[in-house]
Amino acid sequence: MDKDAKVATFLDKVTNQKTEQNFDLLHIVPHQEAPDFLKKSPIVDKFGYVDIHKETLQHVKFPNIYSIGDCSNLPTSKTAAAVIT
Repeated sequence: MDKDAKVATFLDKVTNQKTEQNFDLLHIVPHQEAPDFLKKSPIVDKFGYVDIHKETLQHVKFPNIYSIGDCSNLPTSKTAAAVIT
């Protein structure tokens, strides 16, 4: 990040391509993911989040499991900003 020029440089770890982005206000959030013990369990989806029905919060395979918050695959952002909005 070049704060004086107001330019941020991002690296795509998949393609190894760099992209520069001009900014006035910059809010960067690190990649969010479930903890390892959860990602390695049989209750998560292919992305490592607890696989639930978004309407009921009940697991899609295990009816005795419910999940809320950042560990679930709810279609919400995984940042504190989601909590206060």
